[in-house]
Amino acid sequence: MRLLMRSQTKWAMTALLLPALAATVFLAHHRAPQPRMDMLLGVWTTNDPPYAGRHFEIRKDLIVVAFNDDTAYTESITAVEADPHDGGISFKIHTTSYGTTYRPEDEHPALWQLEYKPADGGTIRIAHQPKVIWKKAKVSGE
Repeated sequence: MRLLMRSQTKWAMTALLLPALAATVFLAHHRAPQPRMDMLLGVWTTNDPPYAGRHFEIRKDLIVVAFNDDTAYTESITAVEADPHDGGISFKIHTTSYGTTYRPEDEHPALWQLEYKPADGGTIRIAHQPKVIWKKAKVSGE
């Protein structure tokens, strides 16, 4: 009798766990896809005088901002939104930033709002500095 009860318990547990496992696998593989942002990857510079010597680099998982005094900070990318807009793409890149201190208490969410245009090798305008045009830096050998 005990053997029969153990067997029934195993089947009941299996019947409960299999759907949960299948749902977990399904959700892990069917999350909302991140928009493609390949065109943004690289180092971006500008000739605008107030930003001379500064650049930023967009990687798949973070943004590195560098100043002309060798100061830099990174922001981890947590989400990306993209919408076609006016012949280009409007991006909202959500990040977690620590500023230049990297202390846990300085962690805060940040938002990069950019307008990417593919013309002329690609340009970026950042929402809070719409008159400044950022261009992708040429990689040696290009």
